[in-house]
Amino acid sequence: MSKRNVIPMTSQSPVPLTLAFVKADTPMFAELVDQLRSDSSLTDGRRRDMISGLRRVAKALGPPPEDVPCDGRWLQPRLSGA
Repeated sequence: MSKRNVIPMTSQSPVPLTLAFVKADTPMFAELVDQLRSDSSLTDGRRRDMISGLRRVAKALGPPPEDVPCDGRWLQPRLSGA
């Protein structure tokens, strides 16, 4: 019997079909909200407005902010149908 080069299978997390074409390192709305909360260059009102806007867009689209990527190519067709 000859030894063959064995390539081990890697463990991968399943990606939801809706995110199949979104780069893996693309931040989600929830991450952006966290960044906005710690951004000291924004006024309280501006910070609140931006966070509210992100949450409202996520709500209009359906998924929670944790599942909405900050990706224009992903957002555009979904927003045009909302």
